[in-house]
Amino acid sequence: ADADADAAYRTAFLYVRQLALKVRSALATRKDEDVAAVLSWKFLHAARFWAACLARGGNAAPARLGDLAFPLCQVLFGAVDLARAPRHAPFRLHCVKALHGVAAATEVYVPTTRPLLATLDECARRGKGGSDEAADDGADYEAFAHHVDCGERRGARLR
Repeated sequence: ADADADAAYRTAFLYVRQLALKVRSALATRKDEDVAAVLSWKFLHAARFWAACLARGGNAAPARLGDLAFPLCQVLFGAVDLARAPRHAPFRLHCVKALHGVAAATEVYVPTTRPLLATLDECARRGKGGSDEAADDGADYEAFAHHVDCGERRGARLR
């Protein structure tokens, strides 16, 4: 069983490292082909697969496999940083969902409020919030952000 845990860790480490190298390259160069390699379904499926592997094991996973939760979260946060355009909002939301899975499995706080609110804000600025009218000065967003940060009035919502 110890050999299986070591093999699982080595395999997961290699693939998470490959994802991290792609993200690092894209963040450093900002070349179109590097960014496209990260903002692809292939990358997203691989990241979600490894997040699911960590989530499936949870606290019952070998201790060494749980050590990859932080690097995988950093990879996902880097991918979210690359996906700034409103057309990449689904990609960002998939990454945040994977982060939530890792957080739930490892019982560690992963701060996803900022990427979620940034996605909502970016979509609202572009007027893609589902209505034909453009977003106003963002007062509703600020009120929503305040309630999320303070944990008050859980029923607060965007317009």
